[in-house]
Amino acid sequence: MSKNEYSLATNILGRRVLVNEKFQSDIYNIFGISKNEIEDKMEESLYFKKTFGRKLSLSDQLCLAFPLILASLEYKLLGKKEASDLCYLLAHFKPYSSRESVFFKYGVKEGQMLYTIEKSLSERFDIKKYGTIISCIQKRAKSSYDNYITPMKATDKLTDKTFYIIYTSGIAGSMNTFIGGIVDAYRKNEGKSLDFDSSTSEVFDKDDDSMDYEDADIESDASVRNNVTNKIIMAVINKPVDKKLIEVACQSVFHTATPQYVNTIYNIVMEVTDKMFDELDPFFRSLISAFLFIDNPHGGKQYGMAEFKSPIFLNVGIDILSGKKNNAKNINLVRCREIFKKMVTNHSTIDTDYGENYKRLYEKALASYWIFLIKSVT
Repeated sequence: MSKNEYSLATNILGRRVLVNEKFQSDIYNIFGISKNEIEDKMEESLYFKKTFGRKLSLSDQLCLAFPLILASLEYKLLGKKEASDLCYLLAHFKPYSSRESVFFKYGVKEGQMLYTIEKSLSERFDIKKYGTIISCIQKRAKSSYDNYITPMKATDKLTDKTFYIIYTSGIAGSMNTFIGGIVDAYRKNEGKSLDFDSSTSEVFDKDDDSMDYEDADIESDASVRNNVTNKIIMAVINKPVDKKLIEVACQSVFHTATPQYVNTIYNIVMEVTDKMFDELDPFFRSLISAFLFIDNPHGGKQYGMAEFKSPIFLNVGIDILSGKKNNAKNINLVRCREIFKKMVTNHSTIDTDYGENYKRLYEKALASYWIFLIKSVT
């Protein structure tokens, strides 16, 4: 689960789920058996010989599923429901990974997939109801368990035929149905994408008391900037952490707002507002000033307060904090970046064991939160 969290704790179907040789070896070793032993027994099985007369293409999946399904039944008979459920759930990962690799051989276009899930799928799809891949797999595993494992008694025998039916119909078939319906809709949406601005626009609709920056003279930029900073600081004082904005920030970066993502950013913001409050004023002030120092690639001139009010600030502001905008001569840019890195380094609860890319995504989510906060109160 830890290694596959990026792929499973999301609603983006098509990210690789790794069920590698070590994972499978660990399962076999737990039960004191080997894959070769299971394959040998399958080849000796009268049921498999008579029904198929050959080695099945599914044999690799069946070998991993057999001990897990058997263990699930035995744990159930021993009254160890949690262990029973876990074994049955684990039996779903190999077929899920297999079908996913077939449908998304060359990877997934995440914008297109997000558009498909948000705009094309009806509420009857599990991914719409449960929000993440892992939640959907857990739901389907429970339904299959109730159909096949729950009714079995101690006197019932898990025969080769029963085992094969449980796997192909109750597990592999269920995974294929789950993925197949989404893939069909995904393919029909070729070229479409749910872009960044549309996912955040509803949060930043302007209310009546927002400042009219378009009418502000250039000479008044400094005073407007002071008013903006004061409004942000007052918003932080009144509400140290805005969980709705955290959810939007996580959604925009991870394409899902799972409790883990939200809670991690929540804890960082809470610590920052508590321990670094005195640095928030210079942080926001230098961030806005850094934005006003950057050249507009489309107009040739530097951004002004009019652009600050527009959606342009969302993307550019996040790029500033994420390190995509670098300019050693821009003192304000350097300063806000230094404070931001201090937030991440000194107060981060991010587990770096998952790699630098994982850490960068969390940093971008935190950067998004601060930018969204600025936009929401100004």
